[in-house]
This record gives sequence, structure tokens and C-alpha cells, in this order.
Amino acid sequence: MGHCLEPEPHCDVTAMTRMRRVGLWAALAVIVGAGGAGWLVAISRGGAAPLPSDPIHQSVITLEPVTLTVTASFSATIGYLPALVKAVTAVSGVVTGLPAVGSVIGQGQTLFEVDGEPTILLYGSVPEWRTLDSGASPGADIQELQKNLNQLGYDDGYPLVENGVYSSSTSSAVQRFLNAKGLTPGTQLTYGAVLYAPGPLYVAGLAVGLGSTVSGGSQILAVTTTARTVTGAYSGLGLALGQRANVSPESGPAALTGTVSSLVAQNSNGSNQQVVTITLAGSPVLPTGEIAAQVSVLTQSVKNTLAVPVQALVALVEGGYALEVPTLGGREHLIGVHVGITGSNNAVQVSGAAVRPGLRVLVPTLF
Repeated sequence: MGHCLEPEPHCDVTAMTRMRRVGLWAALAVIVGAGGAGWLVAISRGGAAPLPSDPIHQSVITLEPVTLTVTASFSATIGYLPALVKAVTAVSGVVTGLPAVGSVIGQGQTLFEVDGEPTILLYGSVPEWRTLDSGASPGADIQELQKNLNQLGYDDGYPLVENGVYSSSTSSAVQRFLNAKGLTPGTQLTYGAVLYAPGPLYVAGLAVGLGSTVSGGSQILAVTTTARTVTGAYSGLGLALGQRANVSPESGPAALTGTVSSLVAQNSNGSNQQVVTITLAGSPVLPTGEIAAQVSVLTQSVKNTLAVPVQALVALVEGGYALEVPTLGGREHLIGVHVGITGSNNAVQVSGAAVRPGLRVLVPTLF
């Protein structure tokens, strides 16, 4: 009997010599292409090859509409976003105090010490650029200082007017601040006594050691913000900005979510990759330091489609694919199918004139 496909109702698959079965005994590789098209590459046994030693069985599935998804997965690291400022000293001298790597410095806390004088972190966007006292002209830097003095409680119960004018009440608040922080007492805020950043800083490393001699403008610490970000490399296709990502850290919360916020192409050892940045949703509480993680990004989703396990496909010698379906009387026949995307669970999208919900399909299994 020759090779035949649907709609012929009684085609004996046992006599088909121009067909090769793609089963569990075949070596399979699934390649999902760009634009949603999929190809199945199979190395199947030839007609003269011996049958496998394991018994081959068949089960029957009934096609029902499903949602088929394609997912890109890759390893990544949860780290920190770069700081907008550098932790530099404005004065020259010997480094006498440094924080521990991995520590977080907040508003009003000491960043480092030079010649025994601490540099205090305050919050703001205007860099310190001058000494402030009653003779200083009004400016945004004074207003920024007044806001910090109020927030840290050095207003003595009488909030300063945050108008950028170095008033007598501002001088008094500065005096209380200097005394509390171990800085040279007085009513003048000397240039270099404070450093402004938009928020808390994470100490990622030290640029100098204790006892080092530094000059004004020398970097003392390597700092980042405390905001977390996820970075990894992916060599596949299908990633796009704005896609939702699931992040599974090795330590900390079991699952996090975010979005793809950056894709940068790079060539690594002859392999074209993308450096992927994921911006996490919300403000998750995570252990300090870098954390290894796995990222999963849904790159494609097809709803209400029909799919079969990959081993249900029959690869035809002359090209194309078919499904084996049972008929009345215990005989089987083939129906030709078009193959679409291959989902993350190795289910293959199929379509064709005879493919419909409720269709019963034979699936070979080994057990």
C-alpha cells in the first residue's frame, strides 16, 4: 500500500515506507524562529534501523484549545543602580575613618573621615560648593541644608524657614548639627563637611585604605544607590523593551517581577548576545550585596490554539509533518499538519484542514 494522508479514511500506517516516525526514541531539537515561526529538527531512525530495546506504547490525547507560550530564560545578577554622585573628599589629609564594604549610609550618617573630621551624608540634588555662614548669599544650597536640618531634628523644635537665607536660626541649627557630629564647633558649615546625594548610598568598595594621604577631589568610596536592578546576558531572540519578567533570586524572596528596561547588543567570544537589564517592580527587601538569579521572560503567547506533544509529530520523508489518528476498527491513518511555534513545555502548535478541537491523536511513549 502506498503512502497516503487525510482525507483517505483507511490508510494503514504500518505499511508506509516513505514515512519516519518522530518518537521518544528520536533525538529531538526544537528551534523557535523569529516572528513566531517554528521548525522541528529531528534525527529519526531509518526504515532499516533496528527497533529500540524499550517497548513503545501509544496513548491517545484529545485536542482542546490551549494557550501556548514561549519563554526566554537566562541567568542574571541582582545588583545596584549606579550612584549619581561620587564619594570624594573636599579636603586634603590622612584618611582616619572608613565604613565597611556592604554597609548602607543614610541621611545624617558619616561617610568617611579625613584628619579626624567626618564628612556627613545629607540628601539633596545641589552639590556642596562653598562654605556657608551668615555672610553667604542666599541660594538653593542653603535651602537644601535647611531642609536637612529640619528633617534631622536640629531645628530645636522650631522648624527653619526653608527660604535659602542663612538666618540666625539657621546658624543655631548648624551649631547643634556640628556639635552632634563631632565637627569643628561654630556657626559656619565648612566646605567639605557634608556631601549631598539624592538618597542613601550603598558602599560597594573602598578607593583608598586607612592611613592613605589624599588631596581634595580624591575618591574615597565606590558607592551605588540602594535601588536594585537585574542584569544578565541572553543569546536568543524575542526579547523586547517593556516585556514582563519573572525573577527568581537564589536568596531572599521566592519570586520578583519587573520589566525589560534595556537591551544592549554585545559580541562575546564570537557569540552575539544582548545585555539585558530588568527594572524590578516596587521596592523589594533583599539581602545586601549581589545575588544570583534566574530570569524568565514571556516572549510569545498564542491563545485558543491547538497543540500536541512534540513526539506526536510524524516527520515525512518527502517533507512536512503529520499526526497519527485512530479510526474505527483499530486502524490508524495520517493527517497532514502545519507546524507553528513550540511552547516552553515542548508542545507544538498544529493546524490544518482536518485539525479541530475534539480530534483524537496517537502519542508514542516509552515506559
